[in-house]
Amino acid sequence: MLLDDRKWTYYRLAKEAGVTTTTITDIFKRDTFPKMELMNSICAAFGMTFGDFSSFDMSTSENMPLTPQEARIVAYLRKLSAANRKAAEGYLEGLVVASENDARESLEQKLHVSKQKKPE
Repeated sequence: MLLDDRKWTYYRLAKEAGVTTTTITDIFKRDTFPKMELMNSICAAFGMTFGDFSSFDMSTSENMPLTPQEARIVAYLRKLSAANRKAAEGYLEGLVVASENDARESLEQKLHVSKQKKPE
């Protein structure tokens, strides 16, 4: 959706993010989640933070079908009362925040360790 909105190709995203086209195509072809450093580069290319990206509303995209796992989660949510849906939403939001914090702490630790290592 972000690529379509900007009419960007994988090549353009790669150039904007400062990575190879192969790196970008591998993400889509292998359906894998890139490491945080690469995600931050991709997010910066789109002019957003990782937090912005992870909360980006893709529900309006007609071209993005749900994965089987996402469909199961939606089916579960639909069975809940309004109050329990609200609670589930809060729980999921908390998980996202915790994941972002874990990723940020991991990145900070890596940066801290690499800053301590000085060539002799």
